[in-house]
Amino acid sequence: MIKNTYKILVLFLFLFQFSILTYSQKQSFIGINFTEEWTSNNNIRHGIGFTFERQMTSSSGFETGLYLRTFTEDLVQTLNTNDYNVSISEVYCSLPILYKYYSKILNISVGPTLDYFIGWHQRNDESNLNITSYTISPKFDFGLLLKVSKPIQIIDKFSIEPEIRYNPIFKYSRYYLGIGIVAKYEL
Repeated sequence: MIKNTYKILVLFLFLFQFSILTYSQKQSFIGINFTEEWTSNNNIRHGIGFTFERQMTSSSGFETGLYLRTFTEDLVQTLNTNDYNVSISEVYCSLPILYKYYSKILNISVGPTLDYFIGWHQRNDESNLNITSYTISPKFDFGLLLKVSKPIQIIDKFSIEPEIRYNPIFKYSRYYLGIGIVAKYEL
């Protein structure tokens, strides 16, 4: 699975480099993305990220960014024959590398994501058990992100882009399904 992800990433980078050398129409955008995602653990999680987008032709480009997202893990810990329900919020930094197709109706982005575990915190204060350490191994995981969006021009060089997104994470069999809104500025 990881080898296939690397092959897809190399193919995307090759195609982007070819597009840079071939076409002269280039627009760049930076933005901030707010997301609400439903996870495979049946809870809603908030996310935020910074995005960079480069449109190479009238119909193709690439998109990347850096996102913070969480995933809630509910655990049962046993201590001295007593069971305690503990809820841990895992914090991840996510890096997508997406091909973006532009059309007059909808834009479609697809590509691999790399999620890195950066921390955690205990969510439930009512438990008599306080967790002092928590980690996962490995800290990296790969996924695939698919987004469908529609840009709406607000003023010159500034637009918003509502989106629907689906992001399965492979190793831990998790997924995120949600909506987002990107506030973009054309450079």
